[in-house]
Amino acid sequence: MNIDIPQLPYKFENLPNEILLEIFDYVHLNDLIRAFYNLNYRLNSILFSSNTHLYIVFPDDIIGNSTHKKILLDFIRRQRYIARLRLSNDGPLLEHEFIRFPYIRSLILDIPTSKHIEMVSPKQFPRLEYLRVGYASATVQLNKLHQHIFSNGFPLLKKCSLNNIGEYQSWTGSPSIYSLGIWSNDPRLVIQRVLCASMYLISFHLFLKWPSTYSILQDQIIPQHTHLKYLKLHLSGLWTLEKLDSFLAYIPTVKILDLSSSYFDSLMIYFQWNFKELSYIFSCRLPNLSHFDLPGLSCSTTIIHWSDMSTRLESLPNEILTDMFIYFDISSLYHSFSGLNQRFNNLIQSLKHHALIIEKHNLSLIELYASQIMRLKINTPLPIDINECSNLISLELCQASKNQIEQIRSDIMPNLVYLTIIPPYHISLPMEFTQEVFSNSFHHLRSARLSRLDTFELLPGFQSLSLRTLYITCTNANTIHRVLQACPNLFSLHAQFFGQHHHIVEPISSVYNHSLEKFLLDDPYHNFSFDTLNTIFLCIPNVKYLVLQFSCRVPFIHLVENILTRLTQLDHFECDILESPNDHMVNVEIIQQMNECFRVLESFHNLKFVFYLTTSNNSLISNDQIFPVYGVDSNVDVGLNRFSNIRRLKFEWFSTTELARISANVLPYLEELNLVYIATLRPYNGSLFLSTIRTLKTRFTDFSSYQTFLSACANLSCFQCSIFTSDKCNYIESPNT
Repeated sequence: MNIDIPQLPYKFENLPNEILLEIFDYVHLNDLIRAFYNLNYRLNSILFSSNTHLYIVFPDDIIGNSTHKKILLDFIRRQRYIARLRLSNDGPLLEHEFIRFPYIRSLILDIPTSKHIEMVSPKQFPRLEYLRVGYASATVQLNKLHQHIFSNGFPLLKKCSLNNIGEYQSWTGSPSIYSLGIWSNDPRLVIQRVLCASMYLISFHLFLKWPSTYSILQDQIIPQHTHLKYLKLHLSGLWTLEKLDSFLAYIPTVKILDLSSSYFDSLMIYFQWNFKELSYIFSCRLPNLSHFDLPGLSCSTTIIHWSDMSTRLESLPNEILTDMFIYFDISSLYHSFSGLNQRFNNLIQSLKHHALIIEKHNLSLIELYASQIMRLKINTPLPIDINECSNLISLELCQASKNQIEQIRSDIMPNLVYLTIIPPYHISLPMEFTQEVFSNSFHHLRSARLSRLDTFELLPGFQSLSLRTLYITCTNANTIHRVLQACPNLFSLHAQFFGQHHHIVEPISSVYNHSLEKFLLDDPYHNFSFDTLNTIFLCIPNVKYLVLQFSCRVPFIHLVENILTRLTQLDHFECDILESPNDHMVNVEIIQQMNECFRVLESFHNLKFVFYLTTSNNSLISNDQIFPVYGVDSNVDVGLNRFSNIRRLKFEWFSTTELARISANVLPYLEELNLVYIATLRPYNGSLFLSTIRTLKTRFTDFSSYQTFLSACANLSCFQCSIFTSDKCNYIESPNT
């Protein structure tokens, strides 16, 4: 089939922020400024969003360049400092207005002097994570620096590159270093001191010159290193295979080995590479070895000048491009990269973990990449052929048609793990489809969302053993316990009920001890009866997490007592319940019921209690009809002090009395407070203090409440508010501080 693929231009600005930050990490400051600074507000905000990617070569990037200096000072005004610093010459290293040593995380000294090395101390650089020191002859200062490095003087140091480690010292060890590069001419020192001090080292780049004073390393100098996985070893001096064998004996966990030597090393020219013997050494010394590389065996070493490399996107290696592409679905890849050149086309064709969202305008993409798609979302009812998508692990049909549903078969999609089907309201799921889903034909299916599961007859012996999470909408309450019978290993069930009241059939005895731990019921039309719910509770005695949204036609205290009797394992209860008591029930009785409920529930550690109560004399909290909310009689005392372990609290009703109790620290662990509606709070006078609140969500009609909350919540990190006003905005006074 010939498909006309339009050559769409790739737009750099379509890349998400995460990829731009990753790209910026490869680009030098000069190029960042010339290419991106002041192009638009978004790129400026990304440039200044973090100090981790911004580094300078000092003083080259600053001398005679006022633009760079201005940008760096702008960066400082955002209370950040340069995180990565490279000193390109042997000039003095002094703290600058945009260089503060305590903020440096990466330090490179190309031509270190004794003064440079002496300055690199834990006191000056407490946040140091990466250190590279070029060749230096300042032995005394180097020994002191090595003492700091290998005795955990820099507790955050992860990667380090050093030269001329040649003297024995007593080091206590540095557990944070996982990547190390050194030059040494003493193999015994490398084993006995460096490896011993770097006990959690994973990657080791070693330039080791074997001197004439050593023949081979003796056994049991130190215990074998147990964490090293990658070794890049540059051989120099008087190496032999016997010496290599004695060295590898101390690093048996290596999985990746890279050996190299210089063609111009006169002592290594005569080294005999006996690969049969080398293979035997590897099999004995490196049992976990999975990758071996020997570059430059017969050619001289090629020197790559990184400063000459292009910073264009197409110059990035395939590995980085592949990492970038995982952030895209197929549609974005196609519109951004397809057709740019053959290399990008081949890369896209080689990827196997594509995600695709099908709309009306991109139906042809599924034909191009069917075998590569693993996650598919179809947002159109149009007929689409998905029979070739044999590698799907996730399928979502947002406007499922009969044609689309009929193609969901276990022989076509044997690896399906996640399934979502949302058909139009007038379409029920076919009986043949539901029987296949619940017959274990989809061996790997773990999570499903099935709307309109109206007709469900369980065939004898049919069960889905793999399903763990299920969301259904149904019109018959009997569907719920039939699902429980069909899915014995179900962990979470969310049922949304749209039907009329039906008599529920008593479940068979095998269902009575189901292992279900999480049950959520949503009854938006208030047709689910208390007796039906009670029958379902009989089937799920092991539930630990319960969420109910329905109309309770019995006194709420009876419901709570029934829940605690049936569900003995329950430890999390959320309820959004409309209780409609009889008109003859007086307020005093209602208040007593509520207080009794709170007493019963006070042992809960994670309680979300949303309670709507309508009585004959209740009224709106305010006369503002923009946001009507029914409130509980003001005489009701919910007894907040009983819930001392609560961390999240939501008030559908609200009074300043309850807020004052929270301010009195009756809830010492409360971190999130959701006040659904409040009319007006008096201006802050110091009496309201919510020090533990980190997240606040509220709605109000008076702008002065905004300032009151900000003043009261000193440690607030997230404030989500909706402001409703019918005529005018009130003036907010500027805070004093």
